[in-house]
Amino acid sequence: MTGGKNWKEEYGGYLDLWDKEVKNRCGYIAPRFNRMAGFATGRHSWHGVTPVQCPPGEMRKSFAVYYYTTEPPAGWDGQRHSTIFKARPDEWMKGNVAMPMESALRSIQGGVRGLKQGVKGLIGKQ
Repeated sequence: MTGGKNWKEEYGGYLDLWDKEVKNRCGYIAPRFNRMAGFATGRHSWHGVTPVQCPPGEMRKSFAVYYYTTEPPAGWDGQRHSTIFKARPDEWMKGNVAMPMESALRSIQGGVRGLKQGVKGLIGKQ
């Protein structure tokens, strides 16, 4: 993560690390040029970015890399999932309106894709 060589603190963009309930911020890491932050991800590795408010010509840049091991991590229940969103305390609208709507839309789109595949399969058999 980097905010560029001229990044100022007031631009925001901090990497926030949250507790298990996403009620208290446990720590944060400032976006500094050439800085790397690493941590284990799992069911409760809640993290996010403070709002970025920088002038034109500046931008916060981030590069995420994941690696996998041959053996599953300790405590893993074997359940696979995509990214899990949990709203921060100041994100009521996002957590209770925007993200549920996005999730519902994704479900509908998935259902429509499945229906299209089924129709194509039926047409192909004729």
